Amino acid sequence: MAEKRIVWHENAIVDLKSICDYFNKRNGSRKYSTKLVSEIKEILILVSENIELGIKTTTFNYIRAIIKDNYKIFYQIKTTEIEILSIWDCRQNPEKNKFL
Repeated sequence: MAEKRIVWHENAIVDLKSICDYFNKRNGSRKYSTKLVSEIKEILILVSENIELGIKTTTFNYIRAIIKDNYKIFYQIKTTEIEILSIWDCRQNPEKNKFL
């Protein structure tokens, strides 16, 4: 199967930016955020090569999630691409997550 292109939904971009901003302020450095973004990109490369790597979500059969530390990365498999929908911090109240 051919590798699919990764595209980011605006919500996922906002999620990742919010996570990075939090750690930048908390740590007084961008070092952790830079590492986290790099690791997420590496995981998404694996997903683009193995689209069913993530687990199916309980609410939507067409949306999958892959776990990175305390985060679930929700994605949707489309014909030619994989759309990153959201990055969820699993330490939050799960009732706030629309993909669970």
